[in-house]
Amino acid sequence: MHTTTPGEISRPIKRLIEKVVPGGNGIYLPVNPEAGAVVNECFPNVQAKLERDGGQMLCGWQVWEWPHVLVEAEFHAVWKSPAGALVDITPKAQNETHILFVPDPRLSYQGLAKDNVRVPPQGRPGDSPLHPRVGADCAGHEQGRAHIPVRTR
Repeated sequence: MHTTTPGEISRPIKRLIEKVVPGGNGIYLPVNPEAGAVVNECFPNVQAKLERDGGQMLCGWQVWEWPHVLVEAEFHAVWKSPAGALVDITPKAQNETHILFVPDPRLSYQGLAKDNVRVPPQGRPGDSPLHPRVGADCAGHEQGRAHIPVRTR
């Protein structure tokens, strides 16, 4: 997959945000990986940071974009410093320097992952310019179980 932080909050991104957090807003946050933090392990990373430096865990959704294919919200946690600053302390596999984060006050981490939420970028199934089935498959499996059929010989 070729996902990255969206460069702007486009219409498809706004639609995704409204789907995961009705009335919510996306905010760009810096990624400042904490020493010893593990890629893709935001919850234990933030918990360790809390034990060292205080603050709070803020749960919500990290927004990713695969241009012309899909937009995706991933359950995520960031660190809220005692002074109130929000920072993503979890390193990214692709060395992202910032993320688009949507706080969700309804969420807390209880030891279980939540399914990602995916939507096609154009709003209707089959609108992907790459292949008509890509958008349809994303629309049909918006809760993290997208399956794009692959032909075998």
